[in-house]
Order: sequence, then structure tokens, then C-alpha cells
Amino acid sequence: MVKIENIQTKSAGEISGLKPNDLIVKINGNEITDRLDFTFYSKEDVLEIEFRRDGVLDRVNLNNNEDYDTGIEVEDLKIKHCGNNCVFCFVSQNPKGMRKSIYVKDEDYRFSFLYGNYFTLTNTTQEQLDRIVKQRFSPLYISVHAVDQEVRRFLLGNMGADNLIPKMNFLADNNIEMHTQIVLCPDINDGQILDETIMRMYEFYPHVQSVAVVPLGKTMHRDKLTKLRSVTKEDSIKIINQINSYHDRFLSEIDTRFVFPADEFYLKAEICIPDDDYYESYDQYEDGIGMVRSFINDFEDYDRKIPKALKKEFNLTFVTGKSFATVLHNFVKKRLDKVKHLNFSIITAENYHYGPEITVAGLLTGNDIIRAFEETKIKTDLLVLPDTCIGHNELFLDDLSIDDVVKRIGVKTIRFNNFEEIFDYVLGVKNCSITQNI
Repeated sequence: MVKIENIQTKSAGEISGLKPNDLIVKINGNEITDRLDFTFYSKEDVLEIEFRRDGVLDRVNLNNNEDYDTGIEVEDLKIKHCGNNCVFCFVSQNPKGMRKSIYVKDEDYRFSFLYGNYFTLTNTTQEQLDRIVKQRFSPLYISVHAVDQEVRRFLLGNMGADNLIPKMNFLADNNIEMHTQIVLCPDINDGQILDETIMRMYEFYPHVQSVAVVPLGKTMHRDKLTKLRSVTKEDSIKIINQINSYHDRFLSEIDTRFVFPADEFYLKAEICIPDDDYYESYDQYEDGIGMVRSFINDFEDYDRKIPKALKKEFNLTFVTGKSFATVLHNFVKKRLDKVKHLNFSIITAENYHYGPEITVAGLLTGNDIIRAFEETKIKTDLLVLPDTCIGHNELFLDDLSIDDVVKRIGVKTIRFNNFEEIFDYVLGVKNCSITQNI
């Protein structure tokens, strides 16, 4: 059953007599378990809806309009929790005292389809696989990590896992597109194990469209967790070379590189970020693959618009994590230092919340940024924040908002979107699109 949250005025749903808080049980004889069921089975001209009101079962007939819009808004999905205990799980490495949602481990094929969340398939039943196929939940994002069963079970912390390959075979046989992920843990699923995993995923092409290889993240809150070795510069160089060694073959056989290392490997290895063509359609962008190149592209595209001089002095400052600071120095600062009257600065923020091994900008907290700004004592007219460290709820990981940060540091602040927006403000362009926090 799924609860009706709201019904639009004069909609087919309201005309039928349905009301908020009614529980929809079936549509045209099909059981409704969540919002996705409701959406899928509502795409008919005539709907027979069984519902419960105050415990009493009833039914109505509803005529849809040509856009299949019933006007009925049902409750959101309730997330399915993970049954694994992954040795590298970042959620398990969070310190105490954060909001409850931070500690939620999700393992939900529906959220994979809707939002690109990765899930392992370990707890996915045949009934759920059948639903994926019937309702065409494609593409899906699968956490593989290793195809060697013992290695995968160790990484997942679940010795009962898991029938990965048979489940992927079922999805592939039914033309469900998949993108896959390997969280690389040195000495565990690298080397030959990584080769085996890449090649097994390659056999699934074109149903498996890509493989992302990302490094594990280690916080300082691992006292009672499995000991794992951090990815080093040497590891990163080796992994990049290992992955790239496949590209000539894959390009010649299937016209895609297929497997991609995370940007973080390049930053750790101190190797130049590949060109735009390397990332093809940026399918694994949200997994940290191609973000740096995309940023560089945005800057280079705007480069010709950057003025030779400003009319008056302006202090512009970017704050970022240790990993990305090099990119800003090499690509942005060198160029902006040539602009007369523009004083460009970079604040490299230490991650005190998670520890020194976490160097990506996306995991900086509001307090990390405040502390870094106060320690540097830089005078600035505009502070640019990394967009990746601010969640969909408009909060940093420590529950501070941008407004909270602005009040503490006392300067105008904007989250990075693109360089045009930033320079519109620097140049005083009227009616430019600027964050309300400025």
C-alpha cells in the first residue's frame, strides 16, 4: 500500500472522490507497494483503484487525461537498508553526533534507478529482479568490487553473499543497462583480482556500459574497524597504468574505453588529468570520474572572456580540499594572476572532521571551511565554496548551512556553479544569477 499525500484541485483523482491519507492497495488488480508502482501502473486510460480509508476497503474508477496525470501525489519511497558490512564502508567511519540520516546505509535498487546510487545486488530477491525487468528500471548502478567470490564476500563483510554473476546475467538477458563500480582496496582487490573483475564485466558489454574504479576513503574514525592500507602515490600510478592498458583493445573492439580510474588516482599520482575525449560521455561523473576535466573545460571555455584588467581592485578567493588545490594553482591561478587589479587566492582547507587522509573538497564541512578561512586571515570580496560539499538539503555534513558559514566569516560567499556566474559578480554585471547568500 502507498499513502496519498496530496491531490490536486479539479484533477481526475479529486473528481473520483479519493482523499489525502487514503491508502492505495491496487491499481487495475496490480498491488501497489510504493511510488514507483503507482507511477508505473497509473499509465492507463482507465484506472480501477482499490484503496483503504479508515480501515475500510473501497474502490473507485478514474479516467486519466491524455497526459496520464491523475493529480494524485503519493508518499515518497522508504529506503531499504543495507545488509552488508563492507570493510571500506564510509558510513561506518562517520564520527558520533551527526544527524541520523548520515548513518543510513542504503541498498536499494529503486534509488539506484532514480538517483544513480550504487547497490551490491546481495539482498535483491528474484521477485525484485522480476520487477526491475517488468518496470524497466534501467540503467542500474552495481557495486561489484571483485568477481572472486571470497574476495567479494570479505569486502562486503557478508560471508553469505551473493550470486552476483547469475543476477547480472538475468538483468543482461532482459536488456537492463548497468554501470558498475570497484572500490579499490590495496592488497585486496587490486592486481590480478582487478584484472579478473574488469574482464568479467567486459564480457557483459553492452549490458554493462562502464566500470568505475575508485579508491577507498579512510577517515580517522576506524579504531574498531578492519585494518586497511591507504592508496599511495605509487598505488595510484600502478592502477592508472593497469586500467589504461586495456583501452587500446577495448576501443578497437567495442569503441569505448569501458573502464575508468577516478580523478583522485590522477591527483594522488600527480599525473596530468586526461583530455576531454578520454571521458567519452562522462557516464561515471557522479562517481568522481571526469569532474576535474569538466572543471578545467569550463575554465578554458571561459578563458577568452576574462578581461585583461578590472576597473578597480577585487579580491577573489576559492576554498577547496588538498586534492583539488593543485588543479586551481595549475589552471586557474596562473591565468587569473595576469588580470590587472584582480587578486586571486586559494585557501586549502584541512579536513578536521574526517582526518588528514580525506583530502577531497566534497567532504569538507562548514566548520572545516570556517577554520581554514579564519586561520589564513585572507581579505576577500568573494569566497567561492566547492559545490560538492553542500548536499541536496543545502547543508554541509556538519549541518551548517551556507548562511551559517557566511555569518561566521563575515564575507560574501557563493557556491561554485560556473566561472561566468562568478565573473558576472566580479565585473558587476546587473541581473546576474547570484546565490542568495551573497
